[in-house]
Amino acid sequence: MSWNEVPGAEEYTIYYTTNGTFPTKTYGNKIENITDSYSPDNPFVIDELENGYLHVFMLEAKTGDGSKSWLSNYEMAIPISRLSLVPILKAGYGEIEVYWTDIPATNDCELLRAESKDGDYLSLFGTITGNYVTDTSVETGKTYYYMVKTSY
Repeated sequence: MSWNEVPGAEEYTIYYTTNGTFPTKTYGNKIENITDSYSPDNPFVIDELENGYLHVFMLEAKTGDGSKSWLSNYEMAIPISRLSLVPILKAGYGEIEVYWTDIPATNDCELLRAESKDGDYLSLFGTITGNYVTDTSVETGKTYYYMVKTSY
């Protein structure tokens, strides 16, 4: 996470949930007594968030004596590993079955295909619900490259 320094703030608290609901000052997890702001070059890292689940964050900035505070908008994120959306392929006669890891926070994904590794990846089916599809528009002897992206 990163944020700009809030003028007058001396302390920050991060409120977050791990189940897709909105955190409040009294609901969810919190990390208190953060005294610096964090930039994209030096982000604040929250370890051990569960991959594939929707996490919602809110930041509170406050004066040292707590007499004044400011709350951010909610920010949402689905952490995934680099391998979560790597497609698994199973070739058949005139078709290729494509599978990928289920992402609990969203059932909607898009399958993209190109005919070269650095080629133009085009959507095959639009939004797909689930984590499996069969590509029947393949030609024998051709090489295909697939990419999966979430619609979230």
